[in-house]
Amino acid sequence: MQLRLLDKKDDKALLMFELKNKAWFESYIEAREPTFYSPRGIQQHIADFLTQYHKGQRLPLLILNDDNDIIGRINLHKICRQTDSAYLGYRVGKNNINRGVASYAVKQILTLAPQNGVKYIIALASTANKPSQIVLIKNGFYKKRLIFNKAFVNGQQIDCIEYQKEISL
Repeated sequence: MQLRLLDKKDDKALLMFELKNKAWFESYIEAREPTFYSPRGIQQHIADFLTQYHKGQRLPLLILNDDNDIIGRINLHKICRQTDSAYLGYRVGKNNINRGVASYAVKQILTLAPQNGVKYIIALASTANKPSQIVLIKNGFYKKRLIFNKAFVNGQQIDCIEYQKEISL
């Protein structure tokens, strides 16, 4: 398993990954716009993420298996140079859950964060998403607060727990 920076050439594989896992992801997180799920939509998504990367605002990575297939995504976003902080986001395809993929990816991105000017990481997990909460706690995040009605998933408002971690340099 490895992490790799998102690339323009990942458009077809990323679209297949996102389409294959659409229902799975949308059971935990807000649905993406329908236009995202098209060749043009995914190309624009990648272009936007890479633009933010080159501006130092995002670190968009793919999680790849040993065959270089996309099995997940992880990124730091909303990177703020004034506070040395960023938000963590990740998603693992349904066929690869409970295999340590998310734990591995979070552990790896924690080593990359300081190289990208990040000392404080904030992550949100739905109160119903126990596996994600376990991954964060296992990687040294602590619960900061509960945020009511943070997102809209499957037609319902959901509450999220905000986690934080300070990275020692």
